[in-house]
Amino acid sequence: MVGTVFKVSLRARPGTEAGDMIDEAAVAQEYQARLEADLAEAQATVKRLDEEHAEIGVQLREEPGEQGRAERRRVAAEREEARSRVQSAQTGLTLLRLQGSPFGLIAEDEGVLGMIAVTVPKGTSTAQREKIIAEDLVEQLTSAARSLGVVLGASADRYTRERRGRDSAGRTVLDVLGRIEGDLLVPAVSQSRKPAHR
Repeated sequence: MVGTVFKVSLRARPGTEAGDMIDEAAVAQEYQARLEADLAEAQATVKRLDEEHAEIGVQLREEPGEQGRAERRRVAAEREEARSRVQSAQTGLTLLRLQGSPFGLIAEDEGVLGMIAVTVPKGTSTAQREKIIAEDLVEQLTSAARSLGVVLGASADRYTRERRGRDSAGRTVLDVLGRIEGDLLVPAVSQSRKPAHR
């Protein structure tokens, strides 16, 4: 069952490479193939890491040691990241099916998932970049949180994880992930990873 969908409008910023108009039909066509490829890649990664995690477990039973346990923790963390990417790709495909666009948020019992695209001009500082993302996302993210009976626990940009590359309109594309903790919606992305500026 799909939760409540919140559409995130694509607002191009005048004077940037994305221009002033967005062809949403072309965007949908572009992202159908991209998301399907992302999903297949992430699923293959999960499968590989599942096997690697199991192999390390066998080795640890035969020869326990801190080095092996550390390696198993590393593989487990990478697997969780890959599983998150599977979930994000599936969410984008679900949004495409429901509304003809991969951009938006889905509010479910455990939290909020989605994807947005923002125009970040070249040479933008980190602080200004975070402000641009927060401004484009905050209204819909706040509404999604409210629909779940919670409030935001951080700035809107903290709920995002940048995807590789830019789309054909030159926009930065980001996954949106939040989970419920008590009466707060908190970021469900690793904040140790720095944005990949391009």
